[in-house]
Amino acid sequence: MLDRRKGSRLTLQGQAVYRLFDGTLHEAQLIDVGQGGLRLRSNQPIRAGTWLEMEIIPFAQKSAHIQCCGRVRWQSPRRKDHLIGVQLEGSSAQIKQWLASLRAISAASTAAAVS
Repeated sequence: MLDRRKGSRLTLQGQAVYRLFDGTLHEAQLIDVGQGGLRLRSNQPIRAGTWLEMEIIPFAQKSAHIQCCGRVRWQSPRRKDHLIGVQLEGSSAQIKQWLASLRAISAASTAAAVS
């Protein structure tokens, strides 16, 4: 698979709760995030082009709930689950603020593990 990412990825484990267009809520696992998107692991396939409203809850700081929206760009079936690539939608400022929040959570988690 060709890597078309625009920037580096931040590995950050967490839970993602997403809402589909029909209003149903589902859960997935956050794998990593980057400048323009994130990667999820889901028990169900999500068709490319699907719009998601998401709430991300990083395992490192469960009190930090981050809300965002995005569009599924790809999904890859695996044996027991599906990898899902989501392109974040919103203004550049919103996405940068969201990523800065996640990087701060990741840094705080790393610092706590070292001390």
